[in-house]
Amino acid sequence: GRLEWETVDELCAVSLAGVVGEAMKFGDGLGGFADFAQLQGFLSRATPRFKNEREEQERVRWGAVLAFTALSRHQAQLDLLVEMMSQNTPLPECLLAIEQLTPPADPVYTPPRGAARP
Repeated sequence: GRLEWETVDELCAVSLAGVVGEAMKFGDGLGGFADFAQLQGFLSRATPRFKNEREEQERVRWGAVLAFTALSRHQAQLDLLVEMMSQNTPLPECLLAIEQLTPPADPVYTPPRGAARP
């Protein structure tokens, strides 16, 4: 089905978080091919459709900014995840450790409803 732009923005941030996190920790995001393929699928389902490629690229940039902002605000959680994953810790254990480290109700900034798209 089709996706509203607000949902596409959120999915862009989630799709790009892995690549952005890799770039923050290791200086590059070489493992992101699947992330970009997933992102392209979300972008193709946007409603209304993007007017041109520039508008689509702006959504991707906005998603990268949101991912960077969230990861920067939660640097301790990112560091913990990288450490645990480097030790081949199972994902459920990683998630539990991150949840225990994260204070409740710490939202990532999203533009107010009805705000102009970047």
